Amino acid sequence: MSASRIKASERQAILTKLVTVLKKRYGKHLPRDQRPVFETLLVAALLEAAPTEAAEKAWDDMIASFFDLNEIRVSSITEIEHALKRLDHADWRALRVRDALQTVFESQYKFDLEHLKRKTHEQALKELGNLRYSTPFMRMYVVQQCLGGHELPLDARSLDVLIWLGLVEPETPLETAAEELKSSVRKADASLLCHMLRELASDPAFQGSFRLLS
Repeated sequence: MSASRIKASERQAILTKLVTVLKKRYGKHLPRDQRPVFETLLVAALLEAAPTEAAEKAWDDMIASFFDLNEIRVSSITEIEHALKRLDHADWRALRVRDALQTVFESQYKFDLEHLKRKTHEQALKELGNLRYSTPFMRMYVVQQCLGGHELPLDARSLDVLIWLGLVEPETPLETAAEELKSSVRKADASLLCHMLRELASDPAFQGSFRLLS
């Protein structure tokens, strides 16, 4: 059956069952992420397409490798990449981290995005989109985690899983897929679902399993 013909209630039932199954492998509890908005943005650059534990360890490695955020801002991409070496595509992650640090500091002379909490979710997404190397995942993750928005921060690997399950049509853009699925996911369940999808999608035991042959 085409993904476009699946009812929202059917998608919801499939996703609920999926989370139930994945809890047995990855644990029942959602990791708590109660960071400031700007720090959450940086963490999102590490968390995208990566297991939560590895991303958190990479964050700790980066913070321990530099004196403070300002030193990271003025460091080279190669230096930041070295601190993030436990993650795939550390060079791109380093670029996104440094660009966010430089752009926010140049506009506000501090590393702070708490003002986004006073904006609408649409306005916040638009402002975060002004960061040259921010991704849809990073922007939606911040709105979900810090602003209480009903967003589904999907990354490319999670999208592969959803396409493999037949819940999303192939070649659907990330933001479109996230918007289409929102009606099938309660706001209270969105964080756990996205977490479980990332864990499954980045699990080395299933590497390559969810890419469909063209």
